[in-house]
Amino acid sequence: RHLDRLMLGRGHLVKLMIPLLAGTEDEDGQRAATMDYQDCLAEVSHEDSESFNELQDYLRDMEAHLGPERMNVLTEQLKDCAHAVDEANDITQHVRPKDNLKLELEVIWDVHQCQTDDFLLIRLLQTIGGKPTVLSYWSVPQFKERLELMHEAYDVFHKKGSWEPEVCRDPWHE
Repeated sequence: RHLDRLMLGRGHLVKLMIPLLAGTEDEDGQRAATMDYQDCLAEVSHEDSESFNELQDYLRDMEAHLGPERMNVLTEQLKDCAHAVDEANDITQHVRPKDNLKLELEVIWDVHQCQTDDFLLIRLLQTIGGKPTVLSYWSVPQFKERLELMHEAYDVFHKKGSWEPEVCRDPWHE
């Protein structure tokens, strides 16, 4: 149907536009016509995110201390980050499958901290011999920069069939 959206994996959004039907949208259709990738991603259920689901018990404990308003802000931040971490793990598995790397979303907090912006960290783990080792911790802004580099690595990987890291442009290297 006109204005239907289809997400392909985590990296692509296709929106069906039928020119003969343009301008005939009802209110919902007008909203759909202006939706971008982030709007569509927000519609994806966070229950589908492995990164988000791993934190559920911890979040229930935090809710009592934070209160509903701050918890809602944190939950929205978590949803956004969890999908990005899941995407980064998908890319990592394609580009570097033999390195046994995994990114995890971590929640850290101080009961006296007022801002939820600093509650989230992303850690990079490498599992060798069944034992995971932390390689790096990144703030959310640092992780978002690295995710952009992961996108570039993924593009090169698909064009050439392989990807060789440059130390200064390797998103997995500290």
